[in-house]
Amino acid sequence: MKCEVLCRSCSSYMEDKYGDGSQYPGEHIKYVKGKNIGNEDQPGGMTRCDHCGRHLEIGVSCSAVTTWADHSMFPYVPWESNFIGVDQEN
Repeated sequence: MKCEVLCRSCSSYMEDKYGDGSQYPGEHIKYVKGKNIGNEDQPGGMTRCDHCGRHLEIGVSCSAVTTWADHSMFPYVPWESNFIGVDQEN
């Protein structure tokens, strides 16, 4: 399982390119849209986009993206609400 917090630009790019992962049998992609609630391990709660490195200030729109495969030893486990305030899941 791979977990990433992405800015809306990178998340949109990933959704356009890969969709929900259904074109890859046994693989899944979950996008959860929301607002950054901060990262207590970083000064000022700042989070960075895991793709482009852009600073995501608290309250800015972003997405939590999870990818996993059926055959992986790491199944999907909810984690998104630890990093973003959830607006929409798909």
